[in-house]
Amino acid sequence: MNVNIGDPFKEFFVLLETVTSRFWVVGIDCFDWFPFCQGKTKYSVAESKGARFELVPCNQNFDCKKAITFNPFRYTDQISVLEMNGAAAWKFENATFRTVSVVLPPSMEEYQKISGVIGLARLNIQNEFTKNNPMRRAIRAGTPIITIALPKLVNFF
Repeated sequence: MNVNIGDPFKEFFVLLETVTSRFWVVGIDCFDWFPFCQGKTKYSVAESKGARFELVPCNQNFDCKKAITFNPFRYTDQISVLEMNGAAAWKFENATFRTVSVVLPPSMEEYQKISGVIGLARLNIQNEFTKNNPMRRAIRAGTPIITIALPKLVNFF
C-alpha cells in the first residue's frame, strides 16, 4: 500500500498490518550498508515543512521489537493514503509515527520489500482525541477502504 508523507511528500510502500496500531517507516539513519535499508525511501523531518518531532523513548505504549531498532523520536507530519489510481483517498494532517534505523534477521526478510508498516488498528491516526477522523468516517459511510487478498491455501497432506 502506498502512502505519501510530508510536504513536499515522499512516497512509501508500507505493509498494512491487520492486528496492531504500529506506524513506522524507514528513517534517514537507516544506512544502505544494512541490507534492509538498501534502496528504500527514507523519512527526514528536516525535509518536510511543518513536521515536528519529540523525544519519546520506546516503551509499552509503542510495541518496540528487539529485532527492529526504532529511533527515540516520535514524528508528527501529514500523510495521505492513496487509492489504487494514485489519488489521495484520505489525508491526515497530524499523523504520528516512528522511524527505524535497523531491522535484523529474521524480521529483515519479512520486511525486505517494504519501507514501513501501518497498523489497521490505528483508527485514531490523526489525533488521539478526534473521534471523527477520515478513516472512521469512511467506515461509518460504508465506503470501501481496502481489499485484502489472501494467497491460495496449499494443502501438503
